[in-house]
Amino acid sequence: MMSFLVHILVLCSIYIILAVGCNLILGYGGMIQMGHGAFFAVGAYAAAILSTRTSIPWIPEVLISMGLALVVGLILAWSMVPLDPDFFSLVTFGFTIVVVTVLMNWTSLTSGAAGIPGIPGIHLGALDITQGGGFLLLAAILASASMWFVYLLVRSSFGRALRAMRDDDIGFEATGRSAARAKVYAYGLGVMLAGLGGNLYAHYISYIDPNTVGVDLSFLVLTMVVVGGVGTFTGPIVGTLLLVVFPEMLRFIGLPASVGGLIRQALYGFLLVVILYFRPAGLMGGLDWGKRPRWLRFLGPRPPANPVGPDQEVAP
Repeated sequence: MMSFLVHILVLCSIYIILAVGCNLILGYGGMIQMGHGAFFAVGAYAAAILSTRTSIPWIPEVLISMGLALVVGLILAWSMVPLDPDFFSLVTFGFTIVVVTVLMNWTSLTSGAAGIPGIPGIHLGALDITQGGGFLLLAAILASASMWFVYLLVRSSFGRALRAMRDDDIGFEATGRSAARAKVYAYGLGVMLAGLGGNLYAHYISYIDPNTVGVDLSFLVLTMVVVGGVGTFTGPIVGTLLLVVFPEMLRFIGLPASVGGLIRQALYGFLLVVILYFRPAGLMGGLDWGKRPRWLRFLGPRPPANPVGPDQEVAP
């Protein structure tokens, strides 16, 4: 039972990294991200290939995984920013399919549908982190660092500019700043975290294949953000815990393996419909910055909901 709990917490930590990165793109950048699974794949396959075919240490390896996801994301975003938001989402969806197709057919590099087995654990000097409490501690530290990174980014001048661009991109560009550049940077930083999550997942599961990183993963991460609350700090965390922990409880019911996956997918859709019907802004929407719990007050004063424009006055 304890090992199962540790396994769930490790998965929650990895998915929190993915969700906060997706929330940076969707919640603060205003871009519908349906391609997070593709950048998860970039990080996971970079980890798998480097760790099984080279002797590179883990820290340079994870930096390469994140760097590849960042570079690919910047290139993709720069080509997509002129598009209508609906077409933007379709392009990210199509990019995921392209990545999965490449992984399936570039057998000399990715081993195709067979995947890459035998991915070793993480080695940090004399520490050999494979599974169990050690991996949970590392994953939790990286998840916390990702949350803190996004929080500080959103509170910075770039974050305020990003929210201004999301709410009114025409007005934002009227101030002399580039909305396209802000979107590209936000997208690149968001998918960089997806590369980090993919790296951790590959080392934890020790096996990766194209079916693991397909469209289903992109929809799952998007659902976590929407259910928790788009554009909120705690929303992706709450959505991740709900959509990872609750479906795993179905394993104790004793459902056949052939229908367990289908029921889990149906549960995702059901939760999404119910929560959006009763809470259109998500579970944490409208609650995140207005009335924070006492244990979150160390984060400082909440940022303003909208930047003050040149024709607006700050209330005394």
